[in-house]
Amino acid sequence: MRLTPRRWALIAVSGVVLVAVLALINYLVPGTGHSDIGHFAGQVLHGGAGPTLRRKIAANLGSLTANPFVLVIPVVVIVAGAMVARPAMLRAESVAGAYRAIPLLQPALAAIWLAGVLGWLSEDSGVTVPAAALPFLLPLVAAILCAVSRDGAPAGTGEREPAAAAV
Repeated sequence: MRLTPRRWALIAVSGVVLVAVLALINYLVPGTGHSDIGHFAGQVLHGGAGPTLRRKIAANLGSLTANPFVLVIPVVVIVAGAMVARPAMLRAESVAGAYRAIPLLQPALAAIWLAGVLGWLSEDSGVTVPAAALPFLLPLVAAILCAVSRDGAPAGTGEREPAAAAV
């Protein structure tokens, strides 16, 4: 199935609705105790979400100024997102070949990328969320790309021509 802009919008809206419903259930059922999202749902219902949003935005922006190396993380996340979405646009033939060899690789990498971005935007820790994932994700992706040749076949499985007979 091809994901059109309309389907992407439907996926995004249904995701937001699902999270909102789960947050409301968590807020309205007192026996389970309120999680952070349930507490936030209560703040939204009672008009007190503004300070929480301002605090989260300030914490996220503050995480970008923690040290000079942190500014590389957003660039890496943006390039990684472009690489996952459109490897041909960045002339990444090895990634495109890996997508042909492993059909579920692109959705898996997209889900991992999305989890990092959503963690970045929703957590007070900010940019440290995707930064914590990079040391695990980058070697994994490198190993997958090394295991697949550019044409999409597993590396090392190509037919070898027989050695020429000595005359």
